[in-house]
Amino acid sequence: MIKMKKTKKQIQNEVTREKILQVSTGFLISRSYRGTTISSIAKEVGLTKGAIYHHFKSKEDLVLELVKSVKQTWFKFVGRKVLLEGNSVVRLETLLSVHSQFLRKDPTMCMVLSSLLSEMEILDHAIIDEIKGIYSEMLTFIRKIIERGQTSSELQKDLDAENTAFTIVGILRWMGCSPLFKLLDFKQDNLVENTIKMLINSMKK
Repeated sequence: MIKMKKTKKQIQNEVTREKILQVSTGFLISRSYRGTTISSIAKEVGLTKGAIYHHFKSKEDLVLELVKSVKQTWFKFVGRKVLLEGNSVVRLETLLSVHSQFLRKDPTMCMVLSSLLSEMEILDHAIIDEIKGIYSEMLTFIRKIIERGQTSSELQKDLDAENTAFTIVGILRWMGCSPLFKLLDFKQDNLVENTIKMLINSMKK
């Protein structure tokens, strides 16, 4: 199938849309969801409010798109690398290692989700559902790796795959979101390496 070449206007729209999302990300982290307004975003990007509404119907729609992009980015840069590994043990090791590397390079994913979760009571239901979807898909992704490892006798068969997957999701979130590393000037690489050894060794058959 021949792909149609994008017009100059389409390319410009994509660039503008991406700029809006970048600015919104910064505002959500520094000002919170409540403190982020279309007016402030428009001023920072250098557009009118009307121009912002041309790309996004509302603030809720903009944030929803941002959360969706977080999920797509994680599975593109972390999930795909995990699936390249054949062995379930190596997949779990890769998951922990690559996820940590990914968040060190771009901590905004964790920071945006943490900021939104702290204001759940005022979020639109669609945004909450999308955030739930991220963690649900991550849980399923990890659970399947564990179950595959149990079937192939790489991992202990008496492990509760669902609970273990939930534990790993918690570790992944803590690895990227905890401010203790900067506060205590602790080398995150050491923690990741130790965590991988302790967790994976306890799961091996």
